[in-house]
Amino acid sequence: MLKSLSLLTRILSNSYGFRRNIPKTAVLKENCLLYITELHTKDYQKYSYHYQKNDGDLIARWDNKPHWRDMSTYPHHKHENDQVSPSHRVTIVDVLDQIEKKIAATKGLP
Repeated sequence: MLKSLSLLTRILSNSYGFRRNIPKTAVLKENCLLYITELHTKDYQKYSYHYQKNDGDLIARWDNKPHWRDMSTYPHHKHENDQVSPSHRVTIVDVLDQIEKKIAATKGLP
């Protein structure tokens, strides 16, 4: 499913401990891109998995940006088809599984 994965990892030390910011871009075989952003500290986690076509059209994005306060899974949510829906806290493995299923479905595979 992956054509290439570019990884940039920065580990910053500050007075509060360690902070790890991991932005990545995965180029998928289906002419799509997956932008992966994860920020982890001792007390804070931020993530965004942005799946798009090469032309920039959004396919789906999972994130925990705290702007949908009425969402039952706040702050976790998913953007898809111009809609925002509840989503549990996903990992990169969850996202890749969902993308693989979506690709298989469009090709008529089980």
